[in-house]
Amino acid sequence: ISRLDTMVTVVDAASFLLDYNAAEELQNRGESIGDEDERTVTDLLVDQVEFADVIVLNKLDLVSSEDALEVEAVLRALNPGAKIHRTTHGRISLDCVLDTGLFDYEKAERSAGWIRELQGEHTPETEEYGISSFTYRSSAPFDAEKLWAFLNDETSWHGVLRSKGFFWVAADHQVAYEWAQAGGVNNLDAVGIWWAATPREDWDYPDGERPDQQPGWHERYGDRHQALVFIGQNMDEDDSDDDDTVRHIKHLLDTRVRPAVAMDGGDIVFKSFEEGVVTLFMRGACQGCPSSTATLKM
Repeated sequence: ISRLDTMVTVVDAASFLLDYNAAEELQNRGESIGDEDERTVTDLLVDQVEFADVIVLNKLDLVSSEDALEVEAVLRALNPGAKIHRTTHGRISLDCVLDTGLFDYEKAERSAGWIRELQGEHTPETEEYGISSFTYRSSAPFDAEKLWAFLNDETSWHGVLRSKGFFWVAADHQVAYEWAQAGGVNNLDAVGIWWAATPREDWDYPDGERPDQQPGWHERYGDRHQALVFIGQNMDEDDSDDDDTVRHIKHLLDTRVRPAVAMDGGDIVFKSFEEGVVTLFMRGACQGCPSSTATLKM
């Protein structure tokens, strides 16, 4: 009986960061799996790095020691649990990649750095290379139009290598959305309905296990919340510099993206809603990104 033993990803140290930030479509390189494959090179790189048990950082003879450290730090931030082996000309001991017994599907599903950060598992070893991460959390909704502006403002993403997480907007308070960004590629999808927007009679949970009995349930918003992980350079939450990336992103999200909301008869009334805002948000959130196809409900 065959078994999946090790997921190995080979990274070109000389071209990784260039390809990661380029947002080039696989079809342009003749590497797509068909005409309907709209993935980018960045999508492929991220998937392979975040799911790997072993990462072979190759072609170190073509980069400086400083550049090699930077690439390795990025890889560790994307996948803190992977074993990284430095090589030249692909020379590596076979026992590093064969019969390691490292592959575990459940573990691989949780191996990505953004997932670990979201679960409170920080990766401090990358900080010595200037790469760190933080998680933005809030229960209050985002204003769709203001969030569109934030996502399309280049200054919002200075130094950000990877961001991913879940959010909700005031104009569409039933739906949970997933945001994903890696290098120059962005993607946004509707991924489900919040329990707070689901009729209680449809909650198939015994007493004591209901969603409204779980930690984190908000008196006003229920399970609706924002949880966005940002991984990048100069993201130390304890940094005293008022212009650092963390403070900049937090300031924008806290002061410019949240709308005013009110309660009316137990239902949430979103004062900032304007006709057409939701459509505008979806059309502009990922300009130039082939995968921005999610639709917000009115």
